[in-house]
Amino acid sequence: FYATTFIFSGLSVAVAAHCGLFNIGGEGQGYIAGLGIGFVCLTFDSVLPWWLTFPLAIIAAAAMGALWALI
Repeated sequence: FYATTFIFSGLSVAVAAHCGLFNIGGEGQGYIAGLGIGFVCLTFDSVLPWWLTFPLAIIAAAAMGALWALI
């Protein structure tokens, strides 16, 4: 359970290295993506059904992680 963060961080660094980029912020991007998921789920849980909230949460996580990578 606790190794999941390290596994996904390693995979993200491997994907970036395969593209010829150097990324050292994979763990922070995962944390910020988690904040994006939490924000969307807590905001839209009582307003939208779960089948709309789930894709919005995934999109928000990807967007938040990508924006954090730009910094």
